Amino acid sequence: SWRLRYLYFLRELDLKNNLLTSLPPKIGRCDRLEKLVLSRNFIHKLPISIGRLSRLTALDISENPIEYLPHEIGGMDNEEFQDMVGLRSIKVIKAKRCSSLLYLPSKLYRLTTLRELDLVETSNLKTPPQEILAQGFDVLFKYMYQQYVSESALKWETVSFGLQRMPSSIFEMNKSLSESHGKDEGMPWLKEIDLSNNYIGTISRQITLLRDLRVLNLERNQISKVSKSLSYLTRLGRINLSSNFLTTVGKEFGTLAALKFLSLDYNQIEFMDESCANLRSLMHLSLMSNMLKTFPEVIISLVNLQFLNLSSNQIGKIPNTIGRLQSLEIFLMQNNALDSIPESIGQLKSLQELDLSDNNIQLLPL
Repeated sequence: SWRLRYLYFLRELDLKNNLLTSLPPKIGRCDRLEKLVLSRNFIHKLPISIGRLSRLTALDISENPIEYLPHEIGGMDNEEFQDMVGLRSIKVIKAKRCSSLLYLPSKLYRLTTLRELDLVETSNLKTPPQEILAQGFDVLFKYMYQQYVSESALKWETVSFGLQRMPSSIFEMNKSLSESHGKDEGMPWLKEIDLSNNYIGTISRQITLLRDLRVLNLERNQISKVSKSLSYLTRLGRINLSSNFLTTVGKEFGTLAALKFLSLDYNQIEFMDESCANLRSLMHLSLMSNMLKTFPEVIISLVNLQFLNLSSNQIGKIPNTIGRLQSLEIFLMQNNALDSIPESIGQLKSLQELDLSDNNIQLLPL
């Protein structure tokens, strides 16, 4: 079958005025591309592999709902991705009428061949400010360089790279940043890690060094057990471990008092440890498509919960204590084994959406 990445000698690709919402993650394999036109589509995000298009001289993303350009257009510094050299031949970038565009990547300062940057009608752009753009490339590059070196909240995104372990360069980079700013090794800089769509089987012990980490995305990997290391990341606010091979929500989660978002869909979870009652900040919990046979009672302790998804499990009963979840707004229980609904569900005064479809319910408590 036809695959874009097999067109090894492709130099120009014009896809303007279509209905595209994304580009293939492996677009970077078309490394002979010199011109890429994507204007007038519905693309929200460019894949990070675009940083491999080192021969690209012209990029047109005009009239798309793109919010930001990936940092990888300026290349990656770690040795594991040496081929991600960035758009080092780029001369023209057009982003006209990208009204959703909020930021330009700080690594823009590395694109020293850039001669035209068209940002007509991008009035929502926050960084860099318009007065900087108006002063030409020398001022712009200096400003973006200052932004780059002063960033204290860095994001590591390594999606769909076929990784079998967490890259050691994450921790090496964190250490070097800490040392360069006169901080201890344990003082963290990295705040967001996205390693989704890989083959990672374990969470590295070294992750304990990233004590200021706020977002951890390990969706679609091969993790069967969460290590104790996770319990040290007490500032984590968002975790996505969906589509792995977890069987329990263990006590490792119980220390994460700042956690607000937890997604564990498409695992094999049968049990939630009682220590999860400590997740008092949790607002979003999703356990869709697991192997729960009973409603986890520990959930009733999560009084700030606003979103709860337990659909596509094997749960036969909703406990009478469900009424304690006074903040609950969305409650999804479709495709379970329910045959009744407790009257206490009427106590959920904040409830806006209730889905009990595809069950065995015969009587409503009205």
